Amino acid sequence: MRNLHMVTIRLARGGAKKRPFYH
Repeated sequence: MRNLHMVTIRLARGGAKKRPFYH
């Protein structure tokens, strides 16, 4: 589950502009 969390943070940081609602 730790990997999933890291991926989510990476996506949130990289896709913050594409997904502002992702936070």
